[in-house]
Amino acid sequence: MTGEEIGVAESSPVDGSYTIVLPAGVQYGYRAEAPEYLAENANLDVSKTDKYSEKTQDLYLVPFKVGQKVKLNNIFFPQSKFYLQPSSFPELLRLVKTLKQYPTLEILIGGHTDNQGDPALNVKLSEDRVTEVKKYLMSKGIAADRLKTKGFGGTQPIASNEQEETRRFNRRVEFTITKK
Repeated sequence: MTGEEIGVAESSPVDGSYTIVLPAGVQYGYRAEAPEYLAENANLDVSKTDKYSEKTQDLYLVPFKVGQKVKLNNIFFPQSKFYLQPSSFPELLRLVKTLKQYPTLEILIGGHTDNQGDPALNVKLSEDRVTEVKKYLMSKGIAADRLKTKGFGGTQPIASNEQEETRRFNRRVEFTITKK
C-alpha cells in the first residue's frame, strides 16, 4: 500500500452500496466517510488473486462522539517489534486528516497485543507501539497535548486467543475520542 489514490466510488443514497473495480495482485486500503461520522478504513487483499472476482465488504460508520472507540485497521508492526512499517503511513495520514479537520479533537491511542508470551513484555510492547504512533502524528503537525497513549498488552482481547486466525484480531491499535 502506497497511499496513492487509485479510485473513488460513490455509494448509493438508497442503500449505501458501492462498486469499484480494482486490479488483482495488490493489497488495498480503503475508506468510507460521511459528515458527522467517523471515517472507517479497511483492507482488501487481492494480492494472491490473478483473475476477476467479486468481493463484498461492509463498512459501518459510527457517529462522531466522545467515548467512541475506533480500530485503526491498517497499522502494521513487525512481529514483536514497535517500529511502524511504511505500509502504516497511509492509514495514519488519514487519521492526521481527521485530526486537522476537527482541531479540538483529543484522543487516547490504545495499543493491544495477543496473550502470547510474557504479559509484562506485552504491555511494554503495546506502550512502545502507541508511542511510535503518537510520534508519527506529532511529526505531521498534531499537538502532543491532543494525544494520550496507553498500552494494554493482552488484557483486552476482542477475539479468542486459542488460534492464530482469531488471535491476530487482538493485535491492534485503536483510538478513543476523549474530547470533541
